[in-house]
Amino acid sequence: MVWASHFAIAAILGGAVVVSAATAEALTTTVVPVIVCPTGVGVNAPPAPVPGSTSVPISDAHLVVYSSVSGAIQLLGPKGSSCQAGIGADGNSSIFVVPAWGDTQTLTDGGSWAAIYPACVGCMWSVACPFFPALAKTEVSLYGKCPAQPLGQVVRRLRADAVGFYDPPGESVPPRDGDMVPPNSLYPTNGVVIYATYSFRYKGQPETGSFAMAGVCVLPASEHSTCSGVLDDFVATQPKRYLPAGSVITG
Repeated sequence: MVWASHFAIAAILGGAVVVSAATAEALTTTVVPVIVCPTGVGVNAPPAPVPGSTSVPISDAHLVVYSSVSGAIQLLGPKGSSCQAGIGADGNSSIFVVPAWGDTQTLTDGGSWAAIYPACVGCMWSVACPFFPALAKTEVSLYGKCPAQPLGQVVRRLRADAVGFYDPPGESVPPRDGDMVPPNSLYPTNGVVIYATYSFRYKGQPETGSFAMAGVCVLPASEHSTCSGVLDDFVATQPKRYLPAGSVITG
């Protein structure tokens, strides 16, 4: 599998996404527990074995990994959080990780969320269109203009297939499929969006695919370092968890 250099996502300072380049090899790796979340499953398939621990490219003792029953989507979060995951019949997967005071159906009170869109082109477009001009150009005839983004949003390119963004607290846009901005949030939203095409071999034959992935972290300013760890890990590891072995990112 071929990957661009990893980019460490730092905290939001002065209303801007601060990004510092670092190779994955230079990051500290820590073994943390894996918590399997209650998971709604849209297909009749047995759960996959999920290891009880995993290695993540950060060093933060108060974070653990929360996982769907399949292990296909995972997200770091503080110890003691509650979580809820879902896997659709089309492979779309999502996970919420929220503090004890939060609600697993919204991030208005704080928490983190991630989703994978491997098959639903409309879902990929809804999430990735504002950040990836090539996708906007190819799909505009089907879906129209890209969804509006919140006022005050700051976007920073992390690598060819990934962007980081910051939305001020309280900003929102009309609800839409895949909406990553909690309405009337008490805290800023830090997030990442990944969109890529890839090639792999299936039963010896060459195949291609595409996916969109998104992760957001909505926590008070005092927890910005937590958001940085959550999103760093998501960008560095989530595509590798999802893609078939031997896959190569092609665009």
